Amino acid sequence: EYLVGKGVKHTLTDVNFQGYEITYATWARSYDGYGAPDVTGVVLESFADQFVENGGTIITECAATEILMDNDQVVGLKAEGNSGKYTFHCDAVILATGGFGASEEMVEKYAPAYIGETNATLPGNTGDAITMGLAVGADVYTSGFFMGGSGRTYVNDANRISPYADHVTPKSSLYVNPMGLRVNSEDPVSYTPSATYVNPDAQDYYWAVITEAEAEATGYTEYIQLIEAEGGTVYKSEDINELAKLMKIPAANLRYSLNRYNRFCRKGVDEDYGKNPDYLVELNEGPWYAVKATMEYFGTVGGLVTNEKAEVVNPEGTAITGLYAAGEASNGAFFNMSYCGGYSLGSAMTMGRIAGVNAAKN
Repeated sequence: EYLVGKGVKHTLTDVNFQGYEITYATWARSYDGYGAPDVTGVVLESFADQFVENGGTIITECAATEILMDNDQVVGLKAEGNSGKYTFHCDAVILATGGFGASEEMVEKYAPAYIGETNATLPGNTGDAITMGLAVGADVYTSGFFMGGSGRTYVNDANRISPYADHVTPKSSLYVNPMGLRVNSEDPVSYTPSATYVNPDAQDYYWAVITEAEAEATGYTEYIQLIEAEGGTVYKSEDINELAKLMKIPAANLRYSLNRYNRFCRKGVDEDYGKNPDYLVELNEGPWYAVKATMEYFGTVGGLVTNEKAEVVNPEGTAITGLYAAGEASNGAFFNMSYCGGYSLGSAMTMGRIAGVNAAKN
């Protein structure tokens, strides 16, 4: 209701769920030509215009650097940028600076399982909220992790811009994990790879196995050439046992996975993972390709610890008066150890509003 009251377009959908009639509003895909995450920029642009119309001031290219305190109370903020250095005197500061995915040091400290993974986060997500918050005694979520987790055999512009699915690898491929076993559908719901292929002690990856004939039929051969030219891992063999040897996986596992998968293709029903029958194409005649697919992540979960008022708290749980945080700067309370698409938008908007309301009361 708040978003609608601010002029955000939305779509109402009626559904029947287990006998209950439910109407839900969707705003993330309500703008023609825009879907998540791009729509967020459209919404924020509208909010920024309204903010200025109501007397607010926005200073761009000017980074906050230090929170000023008087005892335990926020009294100001220092910032600097292309237009000079500033000291703002205020009773409240809201940190909405994004996550920490662009800081290798913070990834190593707060999300070590993701060291070295492909990361499409914005370059400004360097954990500024954590840096400034720690300086004034804030608590930090130490068991952070990355959002996303869709696999890629080739990272092109489409995969960077819309990191919710693999826009390159044919869905008619067979995906196997590092042990050569099929553990997920090849046309998965977003982020299911992050639950099935994550390796805490090494790079997150799996293999896309496809015949030369199917690669040519789908136009994937062109990408295989690009992958090889750019140093990616591609193996090719006439013999499936030899292919397994090149992949350094048990040949028996790969044969089992391929035989079981081909049996589903002949039946037209994926009895294990419910893959769309349109993509069930037998892969029974070589030569075969095995292409290494790695995960791509785009945001972080963790940040500063806040209470239900969006107030930043210290390690004892006491609120730091006048300091608030929202969005990726503080989202560790909203997820367990996996990310579901769209949830970040909901928590960011909700906690951003709560932070604004309570900061205004100060």
